[in-house]
Amino acid sequence: MSMNQAANYNADVLEARKPQYGVDPMFVNRWSTRAFEPYTLSEEELYRILEAGQYAPSANNVQPWRFYLASTAEQKELFLSFIVPRNQVWSKNASAYILLASDTLNAEGKEHGKHAFDTGAAWQAMALQAHLMGLATRAMGGFDGAAAKEKLSMPQQFQPQIVIAIGKPGSLDQLDESFHSTNKPTPRKPLDQLIMSYEVK
Repeated sequence: MSMNQAANYNADVLEARKPQYGVDPMFVNRWSTRAFEPYTLSEEELYRILEAGQYAPSANNVQPWRFYLASTAEQKELFLSFIVPRNQVWSKNASAYILLASDTLNAEGKEHGKHAFDTGAAWQAMALQAHLMGLATRAMGGFDGAAAKEKLSMPQQFQPQIVIAIGKPGSLDQLDESFHSTNKPTPRKPLDQLIMSYEVK
């Protein structure tokens, strides 16, 4: 890793993360804050993030991801009705929500076994695009999927995956004190714990 590249890693991130092989700083510096400052997200910004998800890789090009958007006060209030109370505390300050769902069926009406995996790829693309724009995202699994499906009139074969909060990253004084100790970049397991050994037989 070159000195110039090392200089592009954020110092606060390097307290928790230790890149060794020169991975692009975009991957290391991105982390999921809960602190958001007041900010009006433009339609162009929101659609740029969605477009990144649109171009995610997809098995057999099925593209199972579907986006449900909430950017107005009324739409955000509806989303808050199915987000769990603990996540409401911080996410209500985000500029917008995206509920990311997946279509579980392919064009022939058969079960698409990789719908969740592909939709996860769309989430990663969207998170990185937002980061490149100076915005922050945090995905929430803490929401009532059945209620979301009903209130958003989703087709039966759609499966709610995550709700993404999007906005300008804020400071700790804009966040409920109960989250202060955990609102920081998280470490990652060393590569030698992730690369699995096997025998060729």
